[in-house]
Amino acid sequence: MSELPTKKITMFRAYLHQSLDKEVEVITARGEPVYGKLVGYSLDSDPPVIIIENMRERYFINLKHVESIRSTIQ
Repeated sequence: MSELPTKKITMFRAYLHQSLDKEVEVITARGEPVYGKLVGYSLDSDPPVIIIENMRERYFINLKHVESIRSTIQ
């Protein structure tokens, strides 16, 4: 049964890697959207984070407080 979470994390890591340097939309748990370029991520840190760059500012977003992430440009 432990194989399923590992597979989900691997697929999520692949999605984040594919989305690097692309515009993304992040919806926080409070429903607030954050737009910017995905410049980095760390799933091994505590807490796991993604790094969004917008107008020369970097936002470190705790993934435990994220509802959804999607690329805005396909």
